[in-house]
Formats: sequence, structure tokens, C-alpha cells
Amino acid sequence: MIPVEPMALFKRAAIVAAFGVVLTGCASNNVGTEKGPMATPQVVTVVPGVPQGAPATGPEKTGYYPGFSKPLTSAALQMTDEEATAQQSQLTALGAAKRRGTISEAEYKRREAELRRLAAQHGQQTLDEISR
Repeated sequence: MIPVEPMALFKRAAIVAAFGVVLTGCASNNVGTEKGPMATPQVVTVVPGVPQGAPATGPEKTGYYPGFSKPLTSAALQMTDEEATAQQSQLTALGAAKRRGTISEAEYKRREAELRRLAAQHGQQTLDEISR
């Protein structure tokens, strides 16, 4: 093995490092800056229902962290215990009336369809009210 001086090793390492810096500078990424017929296309994100060029919505950088010192409020009113009890009693009464035969099958199906329609539409109606 041929002995190598420490200074020669340092010079070789410096040359390799300089060569790496030069290569890194040549490989810079200039995507989207070209002009003309071969220009790189701009990236466009299409969101259904949002017109092109609409301002972006979302969190804004204000320079402050959010605080939780104020009491939190819900976006929509929650069902009270009294309302839940009233609805439960209505559903229980409807089921009992069907078992006893005091309402017809057609009336039971009509009321059931009405409640299912309410359940299906209620979520979207609530979201529409919140977004106003």
C-alpha cells in the first residue's frame, strides 16, 4: 500500500466537494419558469363546485397561536334532553300502535318514510345552516 500524506487527502476531498457543489448548482429545479411552446404547464387543482381563480379559503397565518381561554361554542344547537325524550316517546308510541293494530300498515309505513326522509336530509340542512 502506498502511503498518502494527510494534506493530499484533504486536497482530494476539497476537489470532490467542489465538484459536488458545481453539479448541484447545474441541477437546480426551474419548473414552471420556462416560456414558449415547450413551457412546463402550471399545476391547477380543480375542486368541484369552486370556480377557477376563486380565493383560497382556509387557515390564515396571523402570527398568533389559537387560544382556548374563551369558552368554546358549537356550530349548531344540540338536541336538548327534553327534545330527545319527546322523540323517543313518539317513536315508542308509533311502534306500540303498530303492535296493537290501532294504525294501519300504510300509515305506519308513511310515518316511517317521513322519519327516514328527515334523517337523510337533516344532515345537509344543518350543514347549509352552519355555512350561512
